Amino acid sequence: MKKKIISTLKFALFLAIGGFLLWLAVRGQDFEQLKENIAEAKIFWVVLSALLGLASHYSRAIRWNLLIQPLGYRPRTANTFMAVMSGYFANLAFPRLGEVSKCAVLKRYEGVPINKLLGTMIVERAMDLLYLLL
Repeated sequence: MKKKIISTLKFALFLAIGGFLLWLAVRGQDFEQLKENIAEAKIFWVVLSALLGLASHYSRAIRWNLLIQPLGYRPRTANTFMAVMSGYFANLAFPRLGEVSKCAVLKRYEGVPINKLLGTMIVERAMDLLYLLL
């Protein structure tokens, strides 16, 4: 019973924080102008952009899985994808928090030790730097 109360309080706290941040983001906005801008948007480009973004994140999850598998773990791609997405969300709060939160999420759902996952993060960032330089 105590766990359920704590879980409910956590949910309520984060919901309140989210509501407050949403209020901060939209206060002072001209909603009529926003409606006009949304009505003028080309839906094809919005959908294409969203699909390409999801494909990018999914390919990053597959790449991370390829780095984890030689360590003897076989995480599900769906869990890795959700870990990647939660990492992006955490980066909105504090930059580079996403790297640690991705590892924590995969540890929780797949049981891969965090120290091994942090090693894969370093390799992944080194690969990103190499691709950028090329």
